[in-house]
Amino acid sequence: MLLREFVATLEDGHGGVSFEGDALPTHYVLLTVAACPEGFVLSAVGDDMTVAAEARAPRCGDLLIAIDGRPTEEVLRELESVTTGSTPGQQRAKALVDLRIAAAEEVEVELEDMDGERFRVRLRTRAWPLMPERDNWGLSWPRADVALMRIDSFAVKDWAAWLRAAPEDREPFLRGTYERIAEIFVELDQNDARALIIDLRGNGGGTDALGKRLAQHLIGEAFIFLRLSALRDGAWSKPFGYSFEPEGTGPFEGRLVALTDERSFSTTDNFLRCMRDLHPRFTVIGRPTGAGTGAPGTIATLEHSGARIRACTMRVYGPAGGLIEGRGTTPDIPVTWTRADVLAGRDPDLDAALQALDE
Repeated sequence: MLLREFVATLEDGHGGVSFEGDALPTHYVLLTVAACPEGFVLSAVGDDMTVAAEARAPRCGDLLIAIDGRPTEEVLRELESVTTGSTPGQQRAKALVDLRIAAAEEVEVELEDMDGERFRVRLRTRAWPLMPERDNWGLSWPRADVALMRIDSFAVKDWAAWLRAAPEDREPFLRGTYERIAEIFVELDQNDARALIIDLRGNGGGTDALGKRLAQHLIGEAFIFLRLSALRDGAWSKPFGYSFEPEGTGPFEGRLVALTDERSFSTTDNFLRCMRDLHPRFTVIGRPTGAGTGAPGTIATLEHSGARIRACTMRVYGPAGGLIEGRGTTPDIPVTWTRADVLAGRDPDLDAALQALDE
């Protein structure tokens, strides 16, 4: 625990501590919690969780007051003390996700409903699931001429195999996603989209190869995606970046909007900085990003415990020269979610994007 607390103080969202034989958590509660001005609000609730059939079930919009008799804020602070993050906002966002983790098959929660009435209920936990393979890239149309591209991750589908492969053997892992990106831009062209909203909320990164490929469809001339600096002989090298040519039949000509939050991170931060530096019609809406990047790797293995300490090993700069780590992307239009938004099923980030496109 002390070692995890120490690494959490490094302010490196890629940091971490791992031990031989580390296992995934065994149980979780099927609740999603959002931080709003009114408190910690249930934004998604699973079915058939209550232990007693006659018990009052949690509902979206309820405030989470306590977990197993401990105030939610107290539990959250404890989680934050061992959670790595490049910013305090990212630490809190990651800790909010970890509120779902449970050690037992049942937990007791105290909730407050919309009428201000508090009640306790025991909830069943569920076995930690295996993550299903899914398409990280989706396209929908909130308006006939406005497209919404949702990117859950910049990872390739078989991420474990990607990590095992040598850098020179990784190109085949990228082809399917390259084709998917090209298909999306063909659809945008065929439907005469005047604007594209790129939803990067919760996107924790992946490989810069995919962030760079997306930028190649959006920037109409040769560009540098990012610049890297390494520590050599006690000094940081001059930042250096490779130049890339545009992809496809031509860059997307419409307005561009990105939706972000504190869990937008790593490759996502690199992509956002590239676009902000180079694209003249790029607007960011939501909350500040997680602000972390820098070629993470194992920097030490402790002799007695075998603990492996992970941290970033390089400095990453945007095309215009600004450092990304710890700074990230601040939205042009900040948005704060409220309890009323959650209760009504609204998406105020998307609403703000559509409003900005109308102005």
